[in-house]
Amino acid sequence: MWFYDYAACTEIELTTTLFYIDKLVRDYTDETHLILTELTIHRLMMVAIILSLKYLNDDYFDNKYYAHVGGITLNELNVLEVQMF
Repeated sequence: MWFYDYAACTEIELTTTLFYIDKLVRDYTDETHLILTELTIHRLMMVAIILSLKYLNDDYFDNKYYAHVGGITLNELNVLEVQMF
């Protein structure tokens, strides 16, 4: 997984990431018309990983780094993070 290598994730953080995605899909798919495609799944995975890293660790990279690694703008990442949280 591309982001796994750059974000220094552990197994517990990836497990938490899956929990976040599962909860999002179960709770909000009907209300927000969330559609997962090959164009949106990497953003969802990236934001879920970042949130799990920030929740479980005191030491993590800043959003500028994550946006660069993920190939999106810093502004888009900030918006996605707020929306998912």
